[in-house]
Amino acid sequence: MITFLAGGSETCKLIRGMRSFAHDADLAVIAGTGDGMWVSGNYALPTLDSVLFLFSGLLNTQAWSGIRGDSYTTARFLHTMGRNEPIVVGDRERSVQIARSDLLAGGMSLTAATEIIAGHFGIVSPILPMSDDEVHVAVECDGEWLHLLAYERMQPPESAIQRVVPVFQRRPSAGSKVIACLEESEAVIIGPENPLTRILPFLCCEGMREALEDRFVIAISPFSPRAPRRDEIGAMLRTEGLAPDSSGVHRLYQNIVDVFVQDAAEPVEVEGAMRLNCGLTSKGKAESLAWDLMAVIRQHAGA
Repeated sequence: MITFLAGGSETCKLIRGMRSFAHDADLAVIAGTGDGMWVSGNYALPTLDSVLFLFSGLLNTQAWSGIRGDSYTTARFLHTMGRNEPIVVGDRERSVQIARSDLLAGGMSLTAATEIIAGHFGIVSPILPMSDDEVHVAVECDGEWLHLLAYERMQPPESAIQRVVPVFQRRPSAGSKVIACLEESEAVIIGPENPLTRILPFLCCEGMREALEDRFVIAISPFSPRAPRRDEIGAMLRTEGLAPDSSGVHRLYQNIVDVFVQDAAEPVEVEGAMRLNCGLTSKGKAESLAWDLMAVIRQHAGA
């Protein structure tokens, strides 16, 4: 089994490519929950839901979020009542949030609630949240703290970024099913996401680093040509004293990663890195990268 740590839309693109030649039963996804936010009384988890919608065939692959062809009647009517929500939520997407919130209110864990929703969609791949504990990422811009989703919606200038931190009441713990999934994995792939906003929350979960250290882990740098938010990622890396390129990402991951992949066209040289075409601007390119990664995994398995 190959397990993806999915922090956002770029990993969803890569997973779609991998699904072209791997059975869903041989793929697992641990989805980041650092973008979680309560919206109008319901728990929104955009990354987790994007993974669910991807495997159920519902994902809007133009925006890489939400449900294809969704309506927004509820959001618009709330707006007429002076209730402006922090993010735009489609009607069918909201139904999933309501179902999740009801299950959580009934005492169910996020993992169990996710399994029920995935079962409703007929998904055979294990889809797990990174933790049952609530956590979100906050970005400090010019002295003001913004929730990650609010930050991404506002898109303040890179020069305003001061810090990026995961926020939680107690340290989140990777669930037992997450650890078991990793232990059963032939390989783990960390997608080409912003390492601070989208991947660091995984590594903050108790037990996650230790589990990854015992696995064959491939990490993909987000610095490929035409990759979204490259300047923003670089600015955030600078706030941590890291180089604003793949070398900074590699330094952040080096203790848990066996193979670090950077784009063939990136001018920065990372010692020991594998060079591949990492652009995910089309389904064909995602399939090509997924095929290359599969070859690396098979070579490792046969070594």
